[in-house]
Amino acid sequence: MALQGINFPLAFTGQEEIWRRVYAKHGLNNTDLESFFVGPAFLAWGRMGNIRRWAGPLSNNWLRGQLDLQHKILARMTSLGMMPILPGFGGIVPEALIRIYPQLNYSRVESWAGFPDNLSSSFLLEPTENLYVTLGQEFITEMKREFGDVTHFYNADSFNEQRPNTSAQTFIKNVADATFKGMVAADPDAIWVMQGWLFYYDADFWTPELTKSLLTEAPLGRMIVLDLDADAFPIWPSTQSFYGQPFIWCMLHNYGGVQGLYGRISHINKDPMEARNASGSTMIGVGLTMEGINQNEVMYELMNEMSWRTQPVAIDEWMANFTGRRYGDSNDDAHLTYQILGKKVLDHPTTWANQGRYIVTRRPHFNYPEPMWYDPKDVFESFSHLLRAATVLAKTDMLLYDIVDLSRQSLQIVFHSTYERFQAAFEQANVTSVGKLGDRLLKILDDMDLILSTNKQFSLNDWVKSARSWAQTPAELAQYEENALNQLTIWGPDGQELDYATKQWSGMVSRYYRPRWKLFIKRVMDSLESTKPFDQQAFDKEVFEKIERPFTHQRLKDTFSSKFDSTGKDGNALATAKRLFEKYNSFRDVTVERTTLTDLQQSCGARLCN
Repeated sequence: MALQGINFPLAFTGQEEIWRRVYAKHGLNNTDLESFFVGPAFLAWGRMGNIRRWAGPLSNNWLRGQLDLQHKILARMTSLGMMPILPGFGGIVPEALIRIYPQLNYSRVESWAGFPDNLSSSFLLEPTENLYVTLGQEFITEMKREFGDVTHFYNADSFNEQRPNTSAQTFIKNVADATFKGMVAADPDAIWVMQGWLFYYDADFWTPELTKSLLTEAPLGRMIVLDLDADAFPIWPSTQSFYGQPFIWCMLHNYGGVQGLYGRISHINKDPMEARNASGSTMIGVGLTMEGINQNEVMYELMNEMSWRTQPVAIDEWMANFTGRRYGDSNDDAHLTYQILGKKVLDHPTTWANQGRYIVTRRPHFNYPEPMWYDPKDVFESFSHLLRAATVLAKTDMLLYDIVDLSRQSLQIVFHSTYERFQAAFEQANVTSVGKLGDRLLKILDDMDLILSTNKQFSLNDWVKSARSWAQTPAELAQYEENALNQLTIWGPDGQELDYATKQWSGMVSRYYRPRWKLFIKRVMDSLESTKPFDQQAFDKEVFEKIERPFTHQRLKDTFSSKFDSTGKDGNALATAKRLFEKYNSFRDVTVERTTLTDLQQSCGARLCN
């Protein structure tokens, strides 16, 4: 991070132990906090007040371990000259606080993403209550006592993807005023850092008057706004550069840590400069706000350079230099691989936010609008160039990763092409073709799992092992495993954010996506053979009860992780990729219907298709 010029990182780890201490002073016990803190895989949403209690509790082992980790993180950040952003208080409190202070006033924000009220609809302390500022002050004071004076920057987001229960301008101003006062009461030099995502996500609610009320209670220069998805949905132009508050132009790029080649390279190459040079601009930097890493690394390499560039780069030349750095040598085929991707696949022409939501990793159904803004042949041509480059280049980790990634993308395209033919055969009631194409879909999934198993970056096993490594008791082991698997799959108790964080990983493909597709194909065949309409609603219920929910509960056995240990079936990514390239006839016969933005909007709404 430091070598890439990043000097203003978030540092939110370990805050739950600080909150435990603060709330203990006010009479809350561990049982009270068990109904407030969420599980390890969902901490980000618990901290923003979207959910509560879900997938918890947090053990004392976890709290201490995360606190120790935060000490190490902050020590490293400050040694590298970084300015950490620590958490602050934005008004969300445990329900148990009402028992301690029943005389105070509280409101509730709306429930989030379909979660039931007992797991969401968090409690917001009325900002005019003195306790609001007191809690903000005590929290930062306790952090400073634990970690020292490492920063003056604190993040607080009171209404992330949730409306307050009133649109009164006075209420919004009071929340902003109390939030900032709580910070400066503990640190007179405090600067409030907040996300600007809410102004896009709920634009109907956040009128210019309400937006200005939230942004201008802190003196100008004492707040920094993260324009969270500026590469697709910038907020600064419609808010007069956040009404004078400094902002950071951010590239979000990825939702849910999904995989799939995607980028808006032309916009990344020019839009930050345009924002910086705009009349009245208050832009002070650029940032990365992706929801997952280990994907589309080229986009982040380019974005990080925008902090010191004043003119757009020549993409072809930049790509040639990038591949030389990435692979440790100059090679024409390697250059062509990324030049083709950069011009076509990584340069989405619209603000489509549905990248990575491929049918292969979605709950099976018909009429799915696959994101396809490029000609699939561009991916296959890039893949062929990379395979040629691999015959002469050193087999570095980066090269082998890219070989697996382009294999994955190619097979994902083949899968969708076959899916379209499968759907057409179903519509024609051609039982024989449906059966053959259904078998082909399953075989493609087998091949995808095989190539993914050659690289640990695409391994469910490593994800599960990482979660297990934090456990010190059998109960923690069970909880962390379930947290890890739930986030990847049903994301909630009943599929509230189903498939939001899908991963094309070995183990996920073979043990989760393939069983879903096998059941889907079986039920489609049943409907044809019985001449009854296919019942999608009945299938959704069946697949959830038989496959999706049980997958997250596979736990409580010491040998659990071995179920997912598919990494190492082959281990030779290059040899496996070459075999697949030959098996699918260099992907010459693949055709996929291109999907327009209009198609997607008609299918699932104009904002996001989750």
